[in-house]
Amino acid sequence: MIRTWHLLILVGALAACGSSGSGSDPTAWVGNWNAVGTQSTTCNGATTPTQLTGLTVIAAGSKAGTIQTTADNCTLLWDLSGASITLESGQTCTVSVAGANVTVTWTQSSATLSGTTITGTNTGATNNGCSFMQQYTLTKM
Repeated sequence: MIRTWHLLILVGALAACGSSGSGSDPTAWVGNWNAVGTQSTTCNGATTPTQLTGLTVIAAGSKAGTIQTTADNCTLLWDLSGASITLESGQTCTVSVAGANVTVTWTQSSATLSGTTITGTNTGATNNGCSFMQQYTLTKM
């Protein structure tokens, strides 16, 4: 079973000073964000809902037109298009769940910035046979 992450995203996600972002400029997304949301985890046919809370840090990405989110020691790279972001494919993170390492593969994630609020959805699977969906809201700190 996977644990409730402190909202990766990651995505997580992000705005500054009432700006809604434009083009591929990461400025409006950069900063510290307070994350809240829900996660539905499915393991062995049973689905368990949990609450998400935590800090997401957003920085300019390693290449033009991207941002990176860091939460719970997992850093993810997102493609930026104005007030929207989409997770780049093929990303994984290893997290500790009840003392065991679990590898998370992110399958589809996107978020939208409106003022100082980001809303988004993440989906993924783990190497222990579970899958999850996160729905979240991030508020600029």
